[in-house]
Amino acid sequence: MDKTIILGEEIKSYRCNLLSAGRKRMGLNMAADVSRKILIVDDNRNMSSLLTEILEVFDFEGVNVENGDKALDKLRNDHYDMVITDLKMPGMSGEELFGAIKHAYPKLPVVVITGYSVSSPETQKILTKADGFLHKPFKVTDVEGLLKEVLKT
Repeated sequence: MDKTIILGEEIKSYRCNLLSAGRKRMGLNMAADVSRKILIVDDNRNMSSLLTEILEVFDFEGVNVENGDKALDKLRNDHYDMVITDLKMPGMSGEELFGAIKHAYPKLPVVVITGYSVSSPETQKILTKADGFLHKPFKVTDVEGLLKEVLKT
């Protein structure tokens, strides 16, 4: 069975059962509209859409772009609480984007995601500098833990 379909079903289940519980666990005021923005950079639109849906469960707004150049444009024009970027993308790689973001916005948390092996020395170097890491496929609880750890929510 396709991993994307499985993750989609997991999201639907969480969405139906945990929206209010997720907000409560994350310490969000149920009456307030406290949406924080996270920029998602991934050339796989299905993956970025699924990640956006997961973030919505915990009252985070996901903004999707498919490449590093568009991500840098978004960062110049708006405020984001965190960036989640894929490592392997056409054009500007996630590693190059990571460096550009940390140069221009050193305090902005950057999380890297990948479905590839993380054993190469180049990837290991990025992972030691990144604020967080998710390996594809990931679970909703993995994203929840990442939000708590990186954004201290």
